[in-house]
Amino acid sequence: MTVVLDASAVMTLVRGEAGAGEAAEALVDGAAVSAVNFAEARDSLARGLGRRDAVHQALDSLLERGVKVVPCDRVLAARAADIRSERYRRRSRAVSLGDCFAIAAAEAMQAPLVTSDRDQAAVAREVGVTVLAIPNSSGERPDPEP
Repeated sequence: MTVVLDASAVMTLVRGEAGAGEAAEALVDGAAVSAVNFAEARDSLARGLGRRDAVHQALDSLLERGVKVVPCDRVLAARAADIRSERYRRRSRAVSLGDCFAIAAAEAMQAPLVTSDRDQAAVAREVGVTVLAIPNSSGERPDPEP
């Protein structure tokens, strides 16, 4: 079963954080990441770690392990925008547009979304996407499936 990684899952893998083992297990049967989320992870990691070459090498390693980058086309962009405009709530569902690209990609591929983001997991579930919740950098996991 293919899974879709959000930016937080990619960053967890690269940083070797609490959820890295679970995220790596999800890669076994194939994984994808939207181009938007790939860019988001690359930017955040490069700025946060300050070692661009190491970040690029780590991301290249994920691609070599079979993670596919899903291009952002008009259909995916429109769906991501629709999800955000319909579901975003500043205080209770603060999903970013990038979060919504991951949800839209998972929905289009009919694949589970791997994330450590609580709001993103909730919105994904609201639109019918299965969530594989991994711990965030603090070791906290998004709310379990209701």
